[in-house]
Amino acid sequence: LHLKCCGDGILNDGDLSDEEYMRYNTMELLSNYISTEYPLDNVLVLGDFNDTFENPSTENDIFTTFINPEEYIFTDFDIAQGSTNYWSYPQWPSHIDHIIISNEINDNFIYDIQTILIENALSNGLIDYYNYISDHRPIVITIDIPEIF
Repeated sequence: LHLKCCGDGILNDGDLSDEEYMRYNTMELLSNYISTEYPLDNVLVLGDFNDTFENPSTENDIFTTFINPEEYIFTDFDIAQGSTNYWSYPQWPSHIDHIIISNEINDNFIYDIQTILIENALSNGLIDYYNYISDHRPIVITIDIPEIF
């Protein structure tokens, strides 16, 4: 997914033009859709959420509906809380790209997540990366699925 960018970091409840409110509503709709259509399935939600985990309070966090360890896990939470060297959006710098998995995956499979630092393979590092590839780094998840699947 790719959620609406920008905003001032403050969720203005009910303001249809507020970027954070747009992202919040999208997350609510997505959570309801997954719960209704795929209640027992292995679900991954990934993309550019255009928001960080900086606002842990429920009244100012677009992720509120997904911050529920019984239902979902943000697999990249440690990246977001860790060194800026591994954040997905180094120009800002911030970590706004996320991978959410449902509890069905978390309960049954082993996974690993990391940021791929492609710029390390380029002669001019991040300059070449920005000029020729993207302004976001890829976040990659590897899931070990048992042979029975």
